[in-house]
Amino acid sequence: MPSLAGKRVALLVAAGSEQSELTVIREVLAEASVLPLLLSPKKHEMRMWANIDWGNVLPVDAAVLGARAEDYDALIIPGGLLAADTLRADRQVVRLVSDFLSQGKPVGAMGHAVWVLIEAGAVSGRIVTSPESIRTDVTNAGGTWIDDPAVHDRLIVTGRHRHDLPDFMAAMAEGLTRG
Repeated sequence: MPSLAGKRVALLVAAGSEQSELTVIREVLAEASVLPLLLSPKKHEMRMWANIDWGNVLPVDAAVLGARAEDYDALIIPGGLLAADTLRADRQVVRLVSDFLSQGKPVGAMGHAVWVLIEAGAVSGRIVTSPESIRTDVTNAGGTWIDDPAVHDRLIVTGRHRHDLPDFMAAMAEGLTRG
């Protein structure tokens, strides 16, 4: 497999991003010598969600406003019900996701972050996985929902939940090596 060293991956987060997923994603990227950068609608910091309560606070590298897809090699949106709902309602976030896809760059979404892909109109005609609870949202958006740990359909990688992170990250690595 080609090296991923030096790649820049934007991690799109908001208050309530799933701490366990974000932590693993960042670690896996760092081990592959990929630079993970946190983008968020709020540019200073954000508090993660840890299981059933608020978790750690992380500094944000850049605000979504002003972020450009051409400055990154890929985009990953960690899960988290609260974060996904916040992100999908933000027009700048939706524009950024669309920009990544129109530039032919891989975009990954874990768990409820698939809502952001739906809002960006990126699910129609694709095979997608997600938590069972948003299966109907996927099908109503024109996607085909399947119950797999991770799905790579063209530029988009989706995963169900944190237990599927190894499969999700392997699919993201495959997408990054093509780019």
